[in-house]
Amino acid sequence: MKAIMLIVVLVGCGFEIDGNGTSIGPDASDALDTTLDAQTDACVPQPRELLANGSFDTTPKIWIETAPIITDQDLVGDTAPNVAKLGALDTSDALYQTIQIPDGTTNVILTGKFQVRTSEPTSIAHDTARIDLEGVPVALFELDNRTPTTGWETFVAPINASPGIKLLTISSTNDEALATSFYFDSLSLTAMVCP
Repeated sequence: MKAIMLIVVLVGCGFEIDGNGTSIGPDASDALDTTLDAQTDACVPQPRELLANGSFDTTPKIWIETAPIITDQDLVGDTAPNVAKLGALDTSDALYQTIQIPDGTTNVILTGKFQVRTSEPTSIAHDTARIDLEGVPVALFELDNRTPTTGWETFVAPINASPGIKLLTISSTNDEALATSFYFDSLSLTAMVCP
């Protein structure tokens, strides 16, 4: 003869009775419910791109320029054909884009490539470039004529940012002496977000 065990679950009562009529109290059921809730509520953040046209190659440009900054002239882009070129003699240039940092964002990272070409001496900072989010400089990322490059350099900059609509700005300020050009390409602003 085979023994059959029957488990009866009383929905919403928080306890169970096994086939022998023994109550498996509310503590066991609550523990199971809590474990299941924790597993279903657990979030695995996924990367989400927040920046549009970080390569400067698509149409529409999305970026707002204070002068013609996005160009296919002067320098071959990391992702051809276009780059953002800021700087010249006695100018202040800026490139803007409005972004949305979603609720539930756990981490924001700005990555990209840059070049600095200058005729200035490298002893004193005469010409500068930086990236800001809502007017706050992105940590680890301020350039000047003292840091010339001979090719594309990669940067990775973590950003401390709260959710909401933000303004990302790339800007440069150049004096009237000798020219420095700041080039940017392949930008990405990635947020880790719970889906």
